[in-house]
Amino acid sequence: MCLHDIPMFKRQLRAIMRASILGDVRIMFPMICTLMELRQAKMVLNDVLEELEDEGIPFRREIPIGMMVEVPSVAIMAEQFAREVNFFSIGTNDLIQYTLAVDRTNERVAGLFCPAHPAVLKLIRDVIRSGARNGISVSVCGEMAGDPALYSPAPRPRAERVQHERARCAGGEKDHSLNDGRARASDRAPRHEL
Repeated sequence: MCLHDIPMFKRQLRAIMRASILGDVRIMFPMICTLMELRQAKMVLNDVLEELEDEGIPFRREIPIGMMVEVPSVAIMAEQFAREVNFFSIGTNDLIQYTLAVDRTNERVAGLFCPAHPAVLKLIRDVIRSGARNGISVSVCGEMAGDPALYSPAPRPRAERVQHERARCAGGEKDHSLNDGRARASDRAPRHEL
């Protein structure tokens, strides 16, 4: 949307750049879908930097530039995007919604919104790996970020939780009560290391 109103976008970037002399400032572009959009946003930023310089307004030139990874097209092409930015932030709410074609605000389909869906986990894993290969940081935000059982290495309860979540995603609630308190090998969900 910022690219549809360049004067407003420039005002926002000017304010951010002027504030950059006061502390740790980073710029993160949201809802990028194509490399062209990212490059256009960066060109607008460069225009702002030149204008500030011409006007003699102080700013810190070297600030980290990053982007949200919120749509499957970006997650699939993460390797190319990682070469263009200093960091990624994976917006899990939108990424899940757009990957699974589920509007989580629509009561009729909200139950299909599944953070543990294998396609979602694969996209997240691929983004993290692309970031690591290109030496950029990757953070995670959204509801999924508040549920460490879905992404952190943890003891058996994580496997049981992910298994339960996958069963829910598959459309059926399975009984995960265990006689001896441990998951049998056949009951455990396969591990998805990110």
